Amino acid sequence: MMDKIDRDDCAVYAIAFCCYMQPDVVRYWLSREGRKLFDGATDRQISRTIRRLGYNQRRVKTDAKTVRGFARMKRKGAFLVSTVDHVVAVIDGRICDKVENSDLMRIEKVYRIV
Repeated sequence: MMDKIDRDDCAVYAIAFCCYMQPDVVRYWLSREGRKLFDGATDRQISRTIRRLGYNQRRVKTDAKTVRGFARMKRKGAFLVSTVDHVVAVIDGRICDKVENSDLMRIEKVYRIV
């Protein structure tokens, strides 16, 4: 059991939501890709972990400016939405995140997890 809380684990939870995995499994595979505990994950670590879990990611173009705007489009499927300093899962139009107010963050990239 961890003595300290891993605060920079938004990628862990976003991948766990999109790939229907337990966060501890995702945390393990991210660490195998080089993510250090209490550090955020890089785009490369995220994409390689998603592939190791048996999924693929495809870049999606969107006109939405915020996570909330993207979620309101009510697209079916699992999406990994990357903002400046955060990663959020949007599944079937629902924002899945452990942080409040992430819906107001501006989108940088969106990936569909298939």
